[in-house]
Amino acid sequence: VLMELVYNGRAPVALVLHEPDAILLLGLIVAREMGWQTPIAVRLDRGAFDAYRGGAATVTADGAITMVV
Repeated sequence: VLMELVYNGRAPVALVLHEPDAILLLGLIVAREMGWQTPIAVRLDRGAFDAYRGGAATVTADGAITMVV
């Protein structure tokens, strides 16, 4: 499903995960190998992930995450 979203230009700008998801990340790897523009994937520890839950955040190209107030 994620590859389809990437292919159609409807993928999220970034994926923020607290645990790696092999299927999602494999989809991103394959999409990138096919030359498609892919979102970045960022891993946060559980505490940081919970701090951002339900809020808006920005993710920069280098993976820095900032809470939007």
